[in-house]
Amino acid sequence: MSNLCAQEGEFDMPQIANLTSKTTPVSTDEIVIQETGGGTTKKVTLANVWGNQTNLNIADTNGVTITPGSDTDTTLFTLSGVTGTPTIIWDESADAFDFDHGINVSGDVNLTVDNTLDVVLDNSSVGSVSSPVRLYHTITTGTPVAGIGTGIQFITETVSGSSLGMSVYAVTTNVGSGTQDFDCVVNLMSGGSAAAEKLRVTAAGNVIIGAGSQEGTVTNALHIFNGTSPGGNVTDGVMLFAEDAAASSELKVRDEAGNETTLSPHNFSLIPDGPSEDMAWAYYSEKNGKKINVDMLKLARKVEELTGEKLVYDG
Repeated sequence: MSNLCAQEGEFDMPQIANLTSKTTPVSTDEIVIQETGGGTTKKVTLANVWGNQTNLNIADTNGVTITPGSDTDTTLFTLSGVTGTPTIIWDESADAFDFDHGINVSGDVNLTVDNTLDVVLDNSSVGSVSSPVRLYHTITTGTPVAGIGTGIQFITETVSGSSLGMSVYAVTTNVGSGTQDFDCVVNLMSGGSAAAEKLRVTAAGNVIIGAGSQEGTVTNALHIFNGTSPGGNVTDGVMLFAEDAAASSELKVRDEAGNETTLSPHNFSLIPDGPSEDMAWAYYSEKNGKKINVDMLKLARKVEELTGEKLVYDG
């Protein structure tokens, strides 16, 4: 062992009789140690090995086994000489590994759990929101443009195999410095088709239901686009929806009793001559195949004629 210890570095090994060493490294930065006998306690300390560089190469298919001797918390790895002294610890009570510093992983990560995956952020913040999970999307080359974003996909097993049922994206609509805008987009699978956009909350505070675009100037507004009208009722509730009527999309409501009423008052589809004036508004409703349509402005004008009282005021 004298030839080995004479090299630049250290060698500390209890029960040295059970080990032999090769004094000639495979390369200029390696020490190779081979076990030849029994024994239960062996320790190797490598420091400043051949040119201030230490590489420990374990060429064994069984890997590394650390036996603390009892069910107890155990420090498995300590990186000394760097800020924070990162460690990997086995937490016996939690039945888990503790990493006291961050982990950067390059490439895809497949994580399989038998039950649930819990992400816990333990801090002293009692009056503000903390973010235990942060998702980043960075690019290796090029310049970001509108449309770049970060998302989460939800995939589940169906009869046809793994199906992408839902995705939630944070999508940019403006990537300019100091003018960045982000939309939150929810995509859902329907009828076996690929998940498509069903809901969007825009940077302007608008909520968009259906596949459509927001009006360019409005903020904090609800946008509802035409879809399939309801064929039934909901218990203890109402349905708001948009439906095309006489080449104009109208806002409608269907109540629990099955009454469908047009809330945006421009449906004159049952009135033969259409609206009586440019600013006329209508009442329209239907139930069980029956429909009713009234030109409300014309009605008000007729009441004015009969009573002489002013009911409609123009600005």
